[in-house]
Amino acid sequence: MATRIQQFAEWVADLETDVIPESVLERARLQAMNTVAAGLAGSTSPAVAQLREATSYWAAPGKVGVIGSDEEW
Repeated sequence: MATRIQQFAEWVADLETDVIPESVLERARLQAMNTVAAGLAGSTSPAVAQLREATSYWAAPGKVGVIGSDEEW
């Protein structure tokens, strides 16, 4: 039996955008833009730089780009 996350993944994989109401798609677009904008706005904040430094030991192995900079973490 598939786990709940597997069931959800299958549902998402099979989802067609034409069955999603336009209002839901528009809200999703706005939320995605808001997330990127917040990341960009915060990327130059001295407090965020301190937070990245303080939490850097939590990072998983490998590199990931930092929004709004050329830095990799």
